[in-house]
Amino acid sequence: MVNLGGLYVIGTEKHESRRIDNQLRGRSGRQGDPGESRFFISLEDDLMRIFGGEQISRLMTFFNFPEDQPLSHPMVSSAIEQAQVKVEGFNFDIRKHLVEFDDVLNKQRQIIYDRRRKILLEEKSDQIKELIFDIFKEQLTTIVNNFFAINQEKNNQDLSSLLNEINLILPVEEKEIKKFIVNNEEQPLIDFLLEKIAVFYTHYERKVGSDVLVNIAKSILLSTIDYYWTKHLTAIEDLREGINLRGYAQIDPLVAYKNDAFLMFEKLLSDIDFDFVRRLFKIEVEFNPISENLKKSQEPMIFQSASAVNPFEAKTQPDSQPKTLASQPIIKKHKLGRNDPCWCGAIDPKTGKPIKYKKCHWPN
Repeated sequence: MVNLGGLYVIGTEKHESRRIDNQLRGRSGRQGDPGESRFFISLEDDLMRIFGGEQISRLMTFFNFPEDQPLSHPMVSSAIEQAQVKVEGFNFDIRKHLVEFDDVLNKQRQIIYDRRRKILLEEKSDQIKELIFDIFKEQLTTIVNNFFAINQEKNNQDLSSLLNEINLILPVEEKEIKKFIVNNEEQPLIDFLLEKIAVFYTHYERKVGSDVLVNIAKSILLSTIDYYWTKHLTAIEDLREGINLRGYAQIDPLVAYKNDAFLMFEKLLSDIDFDFVRRLFKIEVEFNPISENLKKSQEPMIFQSASAVNPFEAKTQPDSQPKTLASQPIIKKHKLGRNDPCWCGAIDPKTGKPIKYKKCHWPN
């Protein structure tokens, strides 16, 4: 190959990226070997058709060049290189744009996974209890603030909506919160509801146990996060597919995507807390007593060899004695044939051999 002048690389078109063309050129001179490369490009190729091919075609028509005559002028090579630079810049902007879109969801994913990992790996019940009360405080504060804001605008004191919202979390009577509404005491009402949450939590904790309540809370939180996070991913994917249409309204799609994704993520966190506080105290825990059969099955067993066990005695043992598990082999009775020795053991006095069954006790 070296004696013939090395490798000659012929390219039938130009790639959008100059890096690919340079790699092909490099094949013709590997490790100092001689070689040569030449590329041919048509004015009908996509690269020339989109970027500057018409100008070169008009020049060829103006100077009356034959169609089969190749152009190798430096101006043509420069035009091709400039077209490649434009395509590379365009592709770079696309990749950069995709990374910026992915960063939005990646930050949300990191927040959800950190929160989920903290709940899953947290072993201290005090930390879980503190997290539970923070969620209840945020939800109750939102409910009360929204109620007072709406009532101030409408100038009424309809307690039914507020009472229905609170009763979904814990049972509260109207007379307990009416005085706070009449006196327009917003923060005292929140503090009162948090105190009832603390009392209700303590009562529930004594009923089911601290460890059981913590496990229940962790299970509800994790399942709720998984459910709403899955729905959020589907909604984000739908948003991403159609966000580029905002460009027709002179709106930057990336800015619109960040704003909408932020609002959707806030709703996700709110839905998780909303569902959690309304499910925690609705869980009923039943402790079934151990049945007598289960107690008996848990008594220790004494294993004995088959030869040391009398199966008839094992049935008549009183319940106070420990149970025995005997592995008694089943003996299959052999049926006597006509020519077998008789079962009575009779001996023929002439021959001294056992008398056959057919000549002794064979049924007539």
